[in-house]
Amino acid sequence: MPYVESADCVIEVPSDADLECGVLVAPENYAVPEGRQVRMPYIILHSPSPASGQTPVMFTEGGPGGISLQSVWGFKNSVLLKDRDVIIFEQRGNLFADPALACTMDELFNEEDGTSPCYEKLNAMGIDFTQYTTAVLAEDIESLRLALGIEQWDLLGTSYSTRLVQVLMDKHPEGIRAAIMQAANPLHDSRHQHDPEHSYLVLQVMFEDCAADPDCASAYPDLESQFFNLVAELNDSPIELTLENPGDGSPIPYQVSGDTLINWMVGRAFYGPAFPPYTSAYYPLLISQLAEGKTGALESWAQNEIQADLFAPDFIAFGLYFTVNCQDDASLVTKGEIDAQVADFPEMDNFYRHLDEWNLCQVWGLPRSEPLVITVGVLTALQLLAAASLLVMGILLWVRKHGTLINRILFTLGTLSVIVFSYFLVKWDMVNIFLSWLGIL
Repeated sequence: MPYVESADCVIEVPSDADLECGVLVAPENYAVPEGRQVRMPYIILHSPSPASGQTPVMFTEGGPGGISLQSVWGFKNSVLLKDRDVIIFEQRGNLFADPALACTMDELFNEEDGTSPCYEKLNAMGIDFTQYTTAVLAEDIESLRLALGIEQWDLLGTSYSTRLVQVLMDKHPEGIRAAIMQAANPLHDSRHQHDPEHSYLVLQVMFEDCAADPDCASAYPDLESQFFNLVAELNDSPIELTLENPGDGSPIPYQVSGDTLINWMVGRAFYGPAFPPYTSAYYPLLISQLAEGKTGALESWAQNEIQADLFAPDFIAFGLYFTVNCQDDASLVTKGEIDAQVADFPEMDNFYRHLDEWNLCQVWGLPRSEPLVITVGVLTALQLLAAASLLVMGILLWVRKHGTLINRILFTLGTLSVIVFSYFLVKWDMVNIFLSWLGIL
């Protein structure tokens, strides 16, 4: 039986916050409860003025492998904490968990003999890789809820952890009042199944945004053709740079190919527009300068990229990242399917953003995990009908506001029937939340 116990905080925490630290202890394999145990730390931030009956919010980071506990610094000033507690949970295998599936980037792959020192290290630790999947990580969250004695809570996930939220909504809906998913990852798809297509679409957004802006369009009238010509040229003749290691100042050789350029631009398109220094805004300038043979901007750009790479192991448990991804995602596609995807986008010059990850997963040789797709059955169909009925309720609300007297009478009758119908399909509190949101209650 999983349980929680008080523990010292494993990270530095805000001194002015009312919080407590603990650890969830659970079996590595839930089917073998007496076997190896894993320890997963958590932090509970207490609200300064908790409202009666407010459910707590549980947050865990994306990745997989991104550390969660550091977010305590952001949540201590969050509006979420105004009237409810916030629980921050570190997933099994993460940097602050025990065991920690941590590896440096140098340990991921040995080019000389084609092995993965990271995999060999974790295997020597006796890690049961099959117990570090999305399905199991989600079960840990449910174990935490039960061990803390929480009847219901709200789930907050971002990027990868939205998958955990979706699995929990399917498997343990009774413990969830509401769910918030930021940058949701679908369960029925993986990054490997539409890799070149997604990258191509990201680039098209950049080209279209530039074309729609008079100043950008005037300064860079041939941006798209210029970019794809540059990609082909750099893949044939990469630019060789010597960068500085920000840690010890030692020189680092760095090669920039066309694939490197696409990878930067696609990766930064996810985060660049949202956070300073808004790097994606400078893409047209970088492309134009490189096309003219100027590398000054490129050197500064590459220095920032390599700094992010060097310090990534401080924030991501790469062993956990690959353990989950190799079983949940990379196993869904074959090399033949990858080649077929690449052939559909010749402009990308054989680019496949996650090919190195897919190749590394072949070295690890982990089995494919059980499908994550939510089971569709009678209950799910009824829930879909209930969702449709709530949509109808929204339409009826518009009729109430804008319609004639007879329309309003029909609205009242229609709303009552929809509420009765929904009551038998979904929990009443969900209907109540929806009505409150619409301003009816």
